[in-house]
Amino acid sequence: MHADRSIEPSHAESNRLPAFTLIELLVVVAIIALLISILLPSLSAAREQARSVKCLSNLRSMGQGVMLYTGIEKGKLPGPLHPPIFRNTGGRNGTNDDFRPMNAATERPWFLLERLAPLMGDSDDLLEVVDEVATCPTAAQLFPDSNFLPNVDGNPSWSRPYNYLINSWCNTKPGFYFGWTNIGNTWEGWTRGFEAGQPGFETPKSIDNIPRPAEEWMIGDAWWDFRRTFIRPGLTDDTLLGTWQLNNCRCAGANPSPDSANNSHNPLPHAPYHKSDSGTNLVYFDGHAATFDGVDKWALKFPVNRRCDEDR
Repeated sequence: MHADRSIEPSHAESNRLPAFTLIELLVVVAIIALLISILLPSLSAAREQARSVKCLSNLRSMGQGVMLYTGIEKGKLPGPLHPPIFRNTGGRNGTNDDFRPMNAATERPWFLLERLAPLMGDSDDLLEVVDEVATCPTAAQLFPDSNFLPNVDGNPSWSRPYNYLINSWCNTKPGFYFGWTNIGNTWEGWTRGFEAGQPGFETPKSIDNIPRPAEEWMIGDAWWDFRRTFIRPGLTDDTLLGTWQLNNCRCAGANPSPDSANNSHNPLPHAPYHKSDSGTNLVYFDGHAATFDGVDKWALKFPVNRRCDEDR
């Protein structure tokens, strides 16, 4: 007879780790998915915070350039200027090559960063300075250059890409802080806006004449929106609300209308876009930069329907 022999597992079998069941794998996958869903909003918020910080840094740099300019020019603000702070002034556009370079004699002098470039670095590097400082990372992501339409065959809605605007409107006190050119309040201003003495041409003002420089914005995020807004007790109106205020310059005879959405600002974001769609990054006339929160608060703080004969 053969002696009984115990069946012992082989060496390989004894070292085999216990396998996960299908249920255990599904639980692990579900936990990973849950963690990702929790972390992604935080990562997205962190990325937007970084973009907003870069945007504020750009505004602070431009504000410092303006303050330095006024120091050299005995208080006079740079100008006259066209309100948008354009990008791709050299015509180099990664998504659309139809934007021609700005004419150095007839266009670039009316552009803020052209005036500030000698104070910010070598003027030969203007195009690089413009593309870096004049780009808001959030706005460029939401509304890329392809949203802006070049002036081809007389396109009425054309505009070179831009993310920022200067505060130089007819309804400020004094009016037109940075002066005004290129876009006049009359047809003659459109066609001959580069020439002093022509309709639509305004000279820049002294920064010392701005009553509350710490409360009045100098340069800010470009956005627009139509809404019914509070103007003063007992008076509301359907108005173009936002940093782009041109079509509400009633004191200049321009009446706001729905067609203004079809003008050159139509590619802009339809609301503020920092801090969960409520914040507008601004640099003020005392040089400090900050985020102003709230669309409705904007109408109270910076009334876009302010008439020329009304006190602030």
